[in-house]
Amino acid sequence: MNYLENTNKLNNEYFSFRHGHALNNERCLIVSDPVIGIANYELTEKGRKEIKESVIKALNKNIINENSLIITSDFRHTVEGAMIAHEKILCTKPYTSTKLRERNFGNFEGRSSLYYEDVWANDQKDPNHHHDNVESVNEVLKRTTSLITELERNFSGQSILLSSHGDTLQILQTAFKKIPASQHRTIPHLKNAEIRKLILAK
Repeated sequence: MNYLENTNKLNNEYFSFRHGHALNNERCLIVSDPVIGIANYELTEKGRKEIKESVIKALNKNIINENSLIITSDFRHTVEGAMIAHEKILCTKPYTSTKLRERNFGNFEGRSSLYYEDVWANDQKDPNHHHDNVESVNEVLKRTTSLITELERNFSGQSILLSSHGDTLQILQTAFKKIPASQHRTIPHLKNAEIRKLILAK
């Protein structure tokens, strides 16, 4: 379910903010289980540098400022990136939300990131699939857009950074574009630490 489907205007500006290079990226491992991701796999030095550079670039372009809000997944590397951003921007301390967690990749947990391709191929065929106990794209769509509606109720006129993970943010972008979540791989891939404005389609 896309909670934004019948929405034509938002009270806030939203930006996807992908985490920087983390230890699981370095080891080419899929980490999506909260028990593992919250406690382990911090950003690498490369990842911390990526976050700093991305945030400074966004500040220089006036995309974000000290009044911005940061909402982050509670996984270790996203929280770490959100805190680096917080320190650079001098904004309010980040809020955590379980709705921004990594997509759960089920039986592929701890396995090679090469398996992402298999999951994405099945996504295109069926946005509700649970092959290998993977969280479906429509389930990710539902939880992420429900967060947006919650933020819309609680804030107005804010610039909000959503610190999260590749698949989660790719799927959220489909909600703003109002295209099927199964098409999330047709949207240009978010690079590490990239900050990208989410523009709501009419």
